[in-house]
This record gives sequence, C-alpha cells and structure tokens, in this order.
Amino acid sequence: MVDQVPGFLQKFSSPDSRPGLSWVRLTYWTCGNTNHFPALVSTINNYHAHGIRVLLLICHGDLQSIRKDLGTTSSLLSVLDAVQCGNEEETQNTPAAITNFVEFYNYCETTAHSVRSDIPVLLGAFTPQVVDSPDGQAHLQAQIGYLNSLQIAMRLLPSQTEWDWHQQRVGLVDSWHNGYPDPNDNNLLDLFNYWAGMFQVSLSDLGKHLWVTEGSGCFQGCNIDVNSSYQVAVSHILTLITDVQTAKQYAVPFFYFSSKDFVQYEHKHNVFYPMGVLDSDGNPKPLRSDLGAASPTLMLSCSGSKVSVSDQARLLTDLYHDCTLPSNYQNILTK
Repeated sequence: MVDQVPGFLQKFSSPDSRPGLSWVRLTYWTCGNTNHFPALVSTINNYHAHGIRVLLLICHGDLQSIRKDLGTTSSLLSVLDAVQCGNEEETQNTPAAITNFVEFYNYCETTAHSVRSDIPVLLGAFTPQVVDSPDGQAHLQAQIGYLNSLQIAMRLLPSQTEWDWHQQRVGLVDSWHNGYPDPNDNNLLDLFNYWAGMFQVSLSDLGKHLWVTEGSGCFQGCNIDVNSSYQVAVSHILTLITDVQTAKQYAVPFFYFSSKDFVQYEHKHNVFYPMGVLDSDGNPKPLRSDLGAASPTLMLSCSGSKVSVSDQARLLTDLYHDCTLPSNYQNILTK
C-alpha cells in the first residue's frame, strides 16, 4: 500500500531538516542529475535512514547506457520504493518515437520487476492540462490516443501480448491556481474525475492507477498577474492547500513540485519561479511570501492540540499528517 504522502522534486540537502516528510522524488542522470551510481544509492540509503521513501525518475535517454547501468547495478533498483519510467513522453507522438519509447519502457519496467516484483512502476507522466478549456480537452484526448497507440505497439512484443494501459500506473503533472480566485475552482479534481473515467474506476480507486508526480501552482500564462506579488503569493498558498486536501481525500499519491524557489533560463533570460515551500536559499517561506515577517499564521488542530504554523513547509507536512485548518483560513490568507 503506497501512502498518499508529500514528496519534492528537488531533494532537501539534509533529510532530517524537514521532519515528517515521507517521500521524495529523485532523478536519474538521464534527467540531468549528475548524481550517478553509487552516489545515488548512497543518497537513497540516507533518505531511508530517515524514514523517507524514494520515487526515482528515469528519463528516456540513451537506452544502451541505461541497459548498462541498470543491468550491472541491480542494487540501485533494489533500494528504490517506486520507479517512474519516462516523463512527458506523449509530446513525441510519432510512430518512430512510440516504438523507441516502447523499447525503453519495456526494459525499464521488466528490469525493475525482475529485481523487485512488487515495486510500483509509473508509465511516464503526462504534461499539465486545464480540463475546463477547449485546448485542454483536445490535449487530454490526444493523451488517451497516445496510450492507445502505445498499447498497440507494446502488444507487438512477444512478452506483452496482453498489455493494457488501463492496468498500469501513470504519472500526471498539474500546474494551475487551484482554489484561487474561486475556492471551488479545482483543476486537480477535474483531472481526477477525467482519469477515473478513462480508467473506468471510482475516484476512491484512482490512486491505484494515477500518481501526481509534479503538482504546483502557476503564475505565467494562467490568468495570474505576474507583476502582482499579492496574486502570485495568495494563489500559491491556496493551491498548496487545495492540492493536499484533494490528494488526501481521494488517496492519490502526490509529489509537490519543488522544495525551493528556483531560477531557470528560458527564452534568452532568467525566469524566477516562486513555486517552492522554501526560498531559493533553502530557508522557510512564510505562508504569504509577499508579506515577509508580517505574514499571518494559521492555528491548526493536530491530534487534539493546537499548533501555530507560520511557514509553508511545516504547513505542507502537517496537513499530510491529518492536521485540520481553521474554518476561516481563506480569509486569513487573503486579507
């Protein structure tokens, strides 16, 4: 049974710096991580020593190198708790690309299961979509078309003649201002409803087929004024809360996108992404990042006691440990 617990794409430098964190999502070197075996095994063992489980993302790269690494370092696979084979592969939706990915995924999955038969393996992760939009609906249908094409290609393999994507686990990326400005707006829940229909399962069983491998708010190209520090900060914290509440309610594993704010080079200039629960130096961020020291606090109810929470990382882990928010938390965070 996989817990619906929080994780982070960017790992903490010290696992014991964030008590209560139960999972992290790390990346293999094919995703740009310079942490090769055996350093990666050492990192994973360090997380395990602190009671933290690891989902490892293996991007679709040089299959020959991956075969060499995974074929000779089974100890890496043996210490993992889950594996994600591929990421946003549906963007390469051509017959040649699908054939190439089938070879990669089949090797990744079968190798993982040969080392540990019970390890969860994710069939990549799909790019974020907004359900309630014409483009979103078209792209969601294209993702189903990709899975259908993948199924046809997989069944051409002698060992996979009965392969059915409906029996797999898939990853999902969601980046939208869930819960803002209307508390009832929840694209993550809309995606859950859509994929439950596609898998033909109830929402309560969706976590057996779907993991949110990257979940975050957004601030570019999504009706948020990037020049308004208020809108960016408020949409961010309300999205964090809405996402955790939604993932917990339906028992869907959810990995928050980033532990820290970061800068990424795009279109010939640096773009600052205020999407972490820590600042870019790894320090705790207040609940309202635009207010700094004047940011409000929330009084949570945790196992019969009251806990005052003033930073985002603590809020995230406390919410996952069944602490409840005050009824007026939205007013506190938006005033």
